[in-house]
Amino acid sequence: MSDQETKDAKIQLPIFEGAALPTQKWHVSYSEYGDWDACTWRHKLKNIDKVGEDPPTEHTEFGGTVHDAIEQYLLGAAPLDPVVTGEKVIEVLKTIPGFKDDPAEWAAAVKPIFEELPGFLQANFQNYKVLSAEYPLFEALEKRKNRYFKGFIDCVLECEKIDKRKKEPEIEQQYWIIDWKTTAWGWTGDKKRDPVKQMQLVLYKHFWCAKNNIPIDKVRCAWVLLKRTAKPGEHIELVPVSVGEKAIEKAMENVYRMVGSVEKKIFTKNRNSCKYCQYYMTEHCK
Repeated sequence: MSDQETKDAKIQLPIFEGAALPTQKWHVSYSEYGDWDACTWRHKLKNIDKVGEDPPTEHTEFGGTVHDAIEQYLLGAAPLDPVVTGEKVIEVLKTIPGFKDDPAEWAAAVKPIFEELPGFLQANFQNYKVLSAEYPLFEALEKRKNRYFKGFIDCVLECEKIDKRKKEPEIEQQYWIIDWKTTAWGWTGDKKRDPVKQMQLVLYKHFWCAKNNIPIDKVRCAWVLLKRTAKPGEHIELVPVSVGEKAIEKAMENVYRMVGSVEKKIFTKNRNSCKYCQYYMTEHCK
């Protein structure tokens, strides 16, 4: 069973009625939105015409292996073992066509990340409790009948927040929606501020809060960067993302715009998004 099939098994699908989208699905996801936002023609080729697949890379395989190990740690199913995870990293990297680096160097990057993670969590999330890891979302889009949003939240924490604005400081419960991101050295400021990238956490927060009846002001969001090549003590970075009502409203407008466009089969080429596209200068897009 593939990783995606394992994730999908965590979601109990509704009984579908009516016509599916041209993708032959009733749902959309953030990753699919990213394809559509970059280039609606690319989205058509990938998700409707099923032309090719995104091949695994050293980055996706390393990230997936580390994600799996952290998930098991958070659930209390296994300790953070850099040796075991490092061996898995070496194994998967050897399957990547054209991979020229030394797999052992990538495997060695696991150890400092795992060593720093427990202290990082304790320092940033006071008296935290893990509510879930790989939390499944399959939520109805209210303005589109028989259309859904699908996703998996890497981690949801509950922790304490001290409200110092009051005369007698009070401890309040606070929630964090976290998405792990493996990276070489970190992200640029532009990448951290990218509204399309931030939309993933915006949507996760909206649907998680609605599903669990939690006020949005009680929930914060962040990426946690897991860096392979950082200096000692700097392999993990918290990147908070501000998510308020306006951000949620705009994100949902974009989702509905995407669904409407796909339903109407409106597909145009964005020539500004060709540089890293797998279809660039192929028979499918010239």
